[in-house]
Amino acid sequence: MHLLEDHVVPCIRKWAFGLGFLAEQGIEETHAQFNLLSQSTRSIANPVERLKSTLKDLIKVSPDHMGTIPEPVKRKIM
Repeated sequence: MHLLEDHVVPCIRKWAFGLGFLAEQGIEETHAQFNLLSQSTRSIANPVERLKSTLKDLIKVSPDHMGTIPEPVKRKIM
């Protein structure tokens, strides 16, 4: 509980995204999404423009950009 309350919550507030993006599973999921999105931009000949387009689409996957970050719930202290 100490780790969650005193370290995880401040980290989430500071960086504005959940721990899933920091863990190995989150990184692997991001990699999978990147590969999936890069298939839709493979017709762009310029590699820099292709990468920019892929990254632009990948950013849309972030919960922060989708407006789905829930507000913190106040805990009841007994």
